[in-house]
Amino acid sequence: MSNGKANRNKGHRLERLIAMIWREVLGFKHTRTSRQDSRILDNCGVDIANIPMLIQCKSGYDKRFPKYRDIYEYIKENIKENYPKKHEIHTLPIVLIHKNSSRGKQNFVWQFAHEDIIPILSEYYMFKEQQRKDEEE
Repeated sequence: MSNGKANRNKGHRLERLIAMIWREVLGFKHTRTSRQDSRILDNCGVDIANIPMLIQCKSGYDKRFPKYRDIYEYIKENIKENYPKKHEIHTLPIVLIHKNSSRGKQNFVWQFAHEDIIPILSEYYMFKEQQRKDEEE
């Protein structure tokens, strides 16, 4: 198998794994890879469909990750060209997931833009605070 095909297969496996996590762990039962679900999303550089994020998966990088800003701009531009201005998709955070080739425990890295991570963290802390209050009752 050529190195290009092997890397492509690694990327597809990562996409399926991330889709499975969203489906089975996070409860988004309609999550699929965009190759399976939406040619338009796939062409926009988005790998996972039917979740509240725009995720691009990259696998097999040991030393130098692809540049988040380049991928961010690519997705933003293609979403703008393929979806109406008022479509909800323009409000979703763009995430780049890297899977290193190494077999260490820290083999996944999720990258977010600052403007995207703040609302996510805010929701997380509100959720944790509500959990704490529920446990006290």
